[in-house]
Amino acid sequence: MRKVPLRQSLGIIARGSTNWIAGRPIVVSFEVTDSCTCDCRHCDHGGPKDDSRNLKPADYRRYMEELQPCVVQISGGEPLMRDDLVDIARNIKSKSGLPYIILVSSWSLMTEEYYLELRNAGVDQFFGEPGFSR
Repeated sequence: MRKVPLRQSLGIIARGSTNWIAGRPIVVSFEVTDSCTCDCRHCDHGGPKDDSRNLKPADYRRYMEELQPCVVQISGGEPLMRDDLVDIARNIKSKSGLPYIILVSSWSLMTEEYYLELRNAGVDQFFGEPGFSR
């Protein structure tokens, strides 16, 4: 796991403290799709699902403006199945560098190019297979 730069850490602490005082959430988790490439016994997301009611990337910006969390987790199903996942990450990340974004994925669809695109769009941390973190 890479270290969070001091400036970003201080921003997370400041926003978290402000949110706690204001009664806003500190962490928000978005399940961006119910579809998944896996069919795990413990999960109800296996296989393709009707994703026609999923939020659009711009909808996430609206939630960010309202909730102002300091950490956002993006998961699913398998979030990498969303063709617009990079746009979702861009709409979640603000110019200040917050929130800290964690992407949870099985990595079944990850490529080096996709990883770099997501990193450039603002994803700070990637979680995949058990015990795996980048």
